[in-house]
Amino acid sequence: MPDYIFAKHAILRRPLHVGISPLDLEYFLNSPIFKAAVYIATPDYYYLLESNNFEAANLNRKSLNTLKKYINRFCYRPVPFGLFASVSYVQWQDNINQFKTTDQNAYAFIAFSQQLINTIYKYHNHNFDPSIKYFLNFTVYKNDNEYRYIKTSLSGKNDVRNYKLQSIAYSKPLARLVNFGTEPKAIEEMVKAVVAEADCSQKDALDYIIFLAEEQFLISELEINITGKDQFTKPHSIAAINRLEEVLPRKIPLSLVTTDYFENLCFHIKRQIVEPALLPKDLFNVIAISDGEETNLSAKIQQKINAGLQALSKLGSYSSVPMMDKFIKQFEEKFDQQTVPLLLAVDPENGIDYDFSPETESNILLETLKIGDTQRMNPGGSWTLKQSMLLRKWHEQLGHETNEILLNENDIQDLDGPQPGEICGSVFFRMSDTLIYIENAGGINPASLIGRFTVADEKIRDAAMEMANYIEELNPEIVYAEILHLSDPKVDNINRRENFYRYDLPITAKSVRKADCQLRLIDLSLKLIHGKLYLWSARLRKIVIPMLSSAYNHSRDKLPLFRFLVDLGYQYSNINLSLDMPGLFPGLASYPRVSYNGVVLSLAKWSFSSAIFQKINDPDPQNRYSDFLHIAKKNHFPVCFSLKENDQQLVFNSKSFNDIMLFLDCISNKKNILIEEFLTDTSCQNTDEKKINNTFVNQFNCFLLPKNPYPVPKFNLAKVRNGLRHFIPGSEWLYLKLYCAKLGTNKLLLDIAPLLFKTYDNGKILQWFFIRYEDHAPHIRLRLKIDPRDLPQIMNALKSKLSRKIDRHIVREYTISTYSRELERYAPAGIHFTENFFTASSNYVLAFLKASKRYHFLPYLYAISGMVDILKQLIKGKKDQMAFLYEVFKNFEAEFKEPGIKVQLDKKFRELRPEIIAHLSNNAYLNPSQLYTARKLFLQSIMQIEGKLSGSNTSRNDYIASIIHMHLNRIFNTEPRKQEMICFYLLYKHLKSEFAKID
Repeated sequence: MPDYIFAKHAILRRPLHVGISPLDLEYFLNSPIFKAAVYIATPDYYYLLESNNFEAANLNRKSLNTLKKYINRFCYRPVPFGLFASVSYVQWQDNINQFKTTDQNAYAFIAFSQQLINTIYKYHNHNFDPSIKYFLNFTVYKNDNEYRYIKTSLSGKNDVRNYKLQSIAYSKPLARLVNFGTEPKAIEEMVKAVVAEADCSQKDALDYIIFLAEEQFLISELEINITGKDQFTKPHSIAAINRLEEVLPRKIPLSLVTTDYFENLCFHIKRQIVEPALLPKDLFNVIAISDGEETNLSAKIQQKINAGLQALSKLGSYSSVPMMDKFIKQFEEKFDQQTVPLLLAVDPENGIDYDFSPETESNILLETLKIGDTQRMNPGGSWTLKQSMLLRKWHEQLGHETNEILLNENDIQDLDGPQPGEICGSVFFRMSDTLIYIENAGGINPASLIGRFTVADEKIRDAAMEMANYIEELNPEIVYAEILHLSDPKVDNINRRENFYRYDLPITAKSVRKADCQLRLIDLSLKLIHGKLYLWSARLRKIVIPMLSSAYNHSRDKLPLFRFLVDLGYQYSNINLSLDMPGLFPGLASYPRVSYNGVVLSLAKWSFSSAIFQKINDPDPQNRYSDFLHIAKKNHFPVCFSLKENDQQLVFNSKSFNDIMLFLDCISNKKNILIEEFLTDTSCQNTDEKKINNTFVNQFNCFLLPKNPYPVPKFNLAKVRNGLRHFIPGSEWLYLKLYCAKLGTNKLLLDIAPLLFKTYDNGKILQWFFIRYEDHAPHIRLRLKIDPRDLPQIMNALKSKLSRKIDRHIVREYTISTYSRELERYAPAGIHFTENFFTASSNYVLAFLKASKRYHFLPYLYAISGMVDILKQLIKGKKDQMAFLYEVFKNFEAEFKEPGIKVQLDKKFRELRPEIIAHLSNNAYLNPSQLYTARKLFLQSIMQIEGKLSGSNTSRNDYIASIIHMHLNRIFNTEPRKQEMICFYLLYKHLKSEFAKID
């Protein structure tokens, strides 16, 4: 059974005038709603049509094609922007599907565009106003002896937002203002605080406050909000702003929507609100809402969607966020298990740059050139089971009339992949009476794709709030916080939404919630737990998951902090679940449709270079049409197909001469062309009728909610025991990286061993330990605790030993680095006792390597015996030891995701069991004296850890897993992670079998 439930709510999105043929140009040019849609979308083009008396015959070829594209969108594209498409609230019902086909009760929600709101804000907020309250910039944080924050600037006629990291030197007056928090404060109160701290005059204090406001360290209470009721609709001290409430927002029936209506609104705005010269072109944000009361979705459809999602969970592509993956890797290297303040962690100078490109001085060599980054070779991936299966089924269907791969349960049962229970968010699908097509599924926030409609329709708003409340109540240990950010004004028409989640997380937009429901960025910290980053609120003592309830493609935003916070949430759920045939089989000219038990998972596609259509150059249009039909027949084009580019779509009927002339014009300047079949009812293919009925233009958006709470990890905030963190070269710890081939590392360790035990002028090396590493090439990381006065002598000794090996290419290079202790990882026992264990472990492994030259010992047996020594001392009881071993193994299993790994390992255990029993039942392997002595010191170091080990069971087990990992890393010189996983499972099986004998 899937581990999710369907929300009772759904959304229907469809073109506003379904059923009208796009060939009927006269109908659209006389349609008030179509003309209003063009007016809202592109006023300049509307005025061009008006100047030509709305006669198609008066338009030149370019303008006529633009008209046809608008009409095409009006008929086929269900994305509800402006007045081209509408959105309706619908529900699942037990009865059959029922669709409303008229829009008698439809209405237009009309509000001010964010471009206009932004203009008004600038117009009334360009000078400092002492009567207005101010609050602290949301992004302020302390970095050494300065405060840093993000400053926003607006550029160009479209008010494009740019972001720059600014800094102001620390001072007591500034610190006092920072402590005020984000609650708006009166200027008098701020001046008083500055006077008290700086012992200055009130005038100087006021000048200082004005400076901070101009630099955006302080933000006006007039700052734009992006969620909740718009601030300009509330009573305010500025009369012009109050007059806006008299105009908008409002709802009017679609039957009354005309260009004259919008022209009258424009006149009112120009007369009362803002100087006309300052007005932007786009004044309104319009959403068309259709009444969905007579539209029902049969609950039986859910069974088919479940089947499709089950198939996609095994066939689909799972999108991680590459930038987040890179950040996590760098975070682990830099901070390991530290709990790091969020704003310091993403600081481009002291933290990890999340693709932040700060403004720098102009570079005369680069400023006029556009040069891409060097591209690395893609090594390619291995051929997967799903690719093999799909290719086999593809081959089987060749020669059939239908260009379709038909799959069933038997085809996917052996494929490995996450179960549908891991899916949350939204499902987009289309359907007719006989067919369902799943376009996309996934995400983490069910409300993200309907957020902007919540300001226009109460039913959609209530649905979003109900789903958000469900998720919050299901996960009481998690804080879901809405990210508040101002992007470019045009984009913010999409971002405008109601409040759903209990908490807000303001970045550049203000919150309208009370202070206790706002999270401050400086209150948040990051910690890496089991490969995922988690956000922690110190005030609420809970994990925070940032949410963006908007359809905005945040990856295009210029502010790295915003992108980071949105990307953070996508670690916890499937981002995008869809079948990408070109991704699985790149470079092919065509791809068939793929269906599973009657559910379409992927549409047929054709990919061409422009060269194939450049041959269609006959001056006679009829001949060009004939040439196209020849290409279409040769390549098995469907009757109806779509041309896609990003999120734009145009639909064409190959039986329509006019459609194909438009298609050829659209692709005339394109290098690469991707077309896709467009699912249709039969009537859509009849070009003789003006009325068509294609239910596939209807797009449904349903919502999946998790059944079970998200597994909240333990956020260990235990204090780190005393110990310095960093040791630079020249201090008591010397850190070396010795690069050599994997198979040469053991010999290299044995060669340098005499230097590790040599007596230098000021004594011996006090401690030493090594690990094997492969970033960016195989090498040994060697750490030596020394008397700093012996550093020159030790380096000379290493130089003498290694120089010849470098000449002979045995050692590629060696470098010196800063040793940064992992204090958090080893906090349960303390770093000093852990380093003592590492030294004993390294000596034990070195003794094993020496003995292996003579006795040919098996590394895995020494690894298992070392694990037994650690577990006996640190985890009492066989059951607890088995539980620990199995839990660690499960983490490895999730890492490698190898199908049938347990079956393979069980077979391996049966094969090696006699050797394991013989090895662990006697100590004959310790006969070499150096091994006996080394193991004795190894056991002593474990006993010391036992006496100091503290903390929760989770933190203790994590610590034990870490020191076992380090010990096994020293033993295995090839594929240590895989061998470590195998050892954990073999020892688990051994203890389980021994326990069964006793029981």
